[in-house]
Amino acid sequence: MNNVELANRISRVERRMDAFETRVGESVAALGTQVVQLRDDMNLAFSALRRDLEDTRLSLDTKRAAGDTETRASLQLVVASGDTETRRYLETKIIEGDTETRRYLEAKIIEGDAETRRYLETKIVEGDTETRTFMRVLHEDLVERIRLLGDASR
Repeated sequence: MNNVELANRISRVERRMDAFETRVGESVAALGTQVVQLRDDMNLAFSALRRDLEDTRLSLDTKRAAGDTETRASLQLVVASGDTETRRYLETKIIEGDTETRRYLEAKIIEGDAETRRYLETKIVEGDTETRTFMRVLHEDLVERIRLLGDASR
């Protein structure tokens, strides 16, 4: 192989490496954009979830307040008539309802949190796997090119 052929091959390899660097740069930039978009989407989803939870809390507070008002009126009548048994029964039912509501809401919050974590873990693992595969392909390509350059210089 003469010097002109070698210079031409080296020039082609340099052009291919420049194109490769450009593609890698574009891929990294695109991945960065996707990460930013995912973060923005997650922020929006969490904000919506917070608003929904706050709306639910306000609704429950309103219903509880209405229920408390009604219960107080009823209890005042019972107390006025001296019905101690009824007062104890109603107090027990209010506490049971409050406890049941708390358990239900806590379970729903934990369930949503677990689902979100599973989803995010899955997406992170998928992204890691894809990145590892891409990097392995790039490495194998580079090793092959170095081998070809070594063969060409002999």
